[in-house]
Amino acid sequence: MRIRFILSIVLSLAVITCGGGGGGGGNAATSPSTAPTPTGLTVTATGLDQILLTWTAPTAAFDGYELESKIGDGAFTKIHTGLIPSTYTNLYLTFSPTAPDATDYAFRLRTARGTEFSPYSNTVTYSRRPNAPSQANATYDWANSVVVLNWNRNTASADGLRIERAECSAYGSVTGTWTSLPLSDPQASTYRDGGVSPDLYYTYRITNLKGVQASQPSTNSQPVFTGLVSVTWVNASYDATQGGMLVSWGSSTSTQPDGVRLERSDSDAYGNSLGNWTEVSMPSGFRTSFLDQSVQEGGYYLYRVTYLYGTTTTTPSTMYYGASVPLLAPVNLQVSATASGLQLTWQNRSTAANQIVVRRTPNAGFTSDVAILSPSTSSYLDPATSLGYYTYMVVAKNSTQEAPSGYATAATLNPPGALVLISTGLNLPTASDAALRPSGGWAFATLSPLGVLSNNDPWPATFPGDASRESSPLIQADRQGWPHAVYATPASSGSALNLIHLWYNGTAWASETMATASIPWSSANSGWTYHLDSTGVPHVLLDHVTASQPYGGSTASLSYLHKVNGSWVEESLASLSPSVSNIGSFHITLDSSDTPHILLGNWGSAIDYVLTGAGTWTASTPPTGTVQAGWYDFLDSAWVDSSNGWIFFEQYVGGNILEHGLWVIQLKAGIWQSPVLLGSRVHDGASTTASAAISPDQSRVAIVFNTSAGVKTYHQALDGWHETLVAPYTSSYPPLLRIGFDGSQKLHVLNLTNAGLTDYHE
Repeated sequence: MRIRFILSIVLSLAVITCGGGGGGGGNAATSPSTAPTPTGLTVTATGLDQILLTWTAPTAAFDGYELESKIGDGAFTKIHTGLIPSTYTNLYLTFSPTAPDATDYAFRLRTARGTEFSPYSNTVTYSRRPNAPSQANATYDWANSVVVLNWNRNTASADGLRIERAECSAYGSVTGTWTSLPLSDPQASTYRDGGVSPDLYYTYRITNLKGVQASQPSTNSQPVFTGLVSVTWVNASYDATQGGMLVSWGSSTSTQPDGVRLERSDSDAYGNSLGNWTEVSMPSGFRTSFLDQSVQEGGYYLYRVTYLYGTTTTTPSTMYYGASVPLLAPVNLQVSATASGLQLTWQNRSTAANQIVVRRTPNAGFTSDVAILSPSTSSYLDPATSLGYYTYMVVAKNSTQEAPSGYATAATLNPPGALVLISTGLNLPTASDAALRPSGGWAFATLSPLGVLSNNDPWPATFPGDASRESSPLIQADRQGWPHAVYATPASSGSALNLIHLWYNGTAWASETMATASIPWSSANSGWTYHLDSTGVPHVLLDHVTASQPYGGSTASLSYLHKVNGSWVEESLASLSPSVSNIGSFHITLDSSDTPHILLGNWGSAIDYVLTGAGTWTASTPPTGTVQAGWYDFLDSAWVDSSNGWIFFEQYVGGNILEHGLWVIQLKAGIWQSPVLLGSRVHDGASTTASAAISPDQSRVAIVFNTSAGVKTYHQALDGWHETLVAPYTSSYPPLLRIGFDGSQKLHVLNLTNAGLTDYHE
């Protein structure tokens, strides 16, 4: 087994030991006896600063070894502490950087047993070579045609030098033979080599000498070129601040040229030179950059650089890629709304553009070019815009480049018949849902956890800690303006849930358990939805887990939960006809006489059921076409009575799955009217945010919808539907939109975005 460890440094020697084979014995003291003598000590160089000592161990028992060394004619000294283990038969010794070089070192060995020592082994001597010089620094003196070298000797003992030179590549790989150079000063640390040939690469190495001993050669110097080095790179980019092409270049040569020739060529858009190289006028002398202000707007250019020294020139170095001078973009773009459309004005600066393009982007949607104009045009009236917010830019353009202006956004004027709404900011940005009170104020709720908030309201905020699931809507307000919520808590056993009605009764919060049911997680609206009647009592549409419907979502799993004579009654809706087996969305709404209407969307159509007698529901299928009916799609209704009402639904526009339209169908005197497209939005993956309401006197119905052109309110009057632009569309944070009529028949629209809550009201 071989073992290595470091002994203490003595006499400038770092001693590393290696064990292997040898005599036995222990370290315990024994009766006095003569210690056996080691024999056959040898020394071998294993590196510039390392030697190996080997010997033959005695056969008699002993405790360990002592190793001694001396430098030159000095005295022998032990070079470690303690004893070297008796099992060792060799040692590696490494010289420290400060050890004297070009010096003789002697070594001897003896054993110890108890308090006695053996005679010394034979003495061996190692002659250490001089230290190697440092890497030479080589530079070319162009004016005198010599290579100048300098280095550090790193020795106090060497009495001579050897300087060698070899041809090499530009990267330092030796390509020729090493040649010793004549030397007049054996103690020199600089050298001037005048025997070089022009335009070649050379490398040098230095060796210290001490008599016949030679150090290791130094590391080869970096390659030095005995000529003028070409430019290694050329870059150019347009500097708009200084109004010119900033060209820069560099070289790794150690010889500074006395001049530079800068040339420019036109290029195509791909950086290919057109060949018309022309020298760029610039001050004489050496430089590594220049601002070329003679370039033209919209031009493409290449540059090349040649170094000069007297009459000597390098090969020109060319850019890898072309650089362009951009077109000057239009500035001061302004957009204002007029009765005829949106009026744009701007200031042109480009003289190289051959057209001006007007680009328009709705609040959410795709950018399109709406006009291509002559390059001198500085205004445009955009008449073909529907109601909404639009963002514009104007672009100076030629066959290869575009220079866009900044953006400007404006909204069209609301059309005749639109509502006049006043905006009021509300300091309650954390709400998740809201319901309008007859007073015109909003009651707010939040989820995770469920809570009814207090915004200077007559009730204290409440957060029922046992709520595990919430419904949609989170909150409704009764005709007295008090808030109500319906949520679920775990039942005492099993997976069933208790359905809880929570409300403020004017003096305190109250709650009651309405039913216990197993409600599927996959069901729409979290499994139930509700609507308050005129007395403030919820009417609940509830989805169940049944043996035949373990995931719910069908008429067979629905029930109607309402209060009769003060007690909660749950009626199965399994007999609804026609039946629906794949419900994507379900809703319950009460008309002016508190008659319930159930609206079911089944991923393709919508069916309305109205309660026409005790336990009797009559179905009607409006002509919706292929209605969208997932929980994230909008489907709702508003009713005057059993023969008059409206159904609002989401459907693709023109079969385009990327454009979702909001449609309405009116039931008028029991007859369904044709569908009307109110507005649309680009499908961005977010849930549709919309809300519908009917006025207390049933004279108006309205809905708010987040269209691609902005948040809009649609309301129906005697002469049809009218739209009102309310606020910009918010695509990065789908807003909470709620609409309602207060007790004075005034319309309110609530818009919650990441900027906060705003109430828009008549």
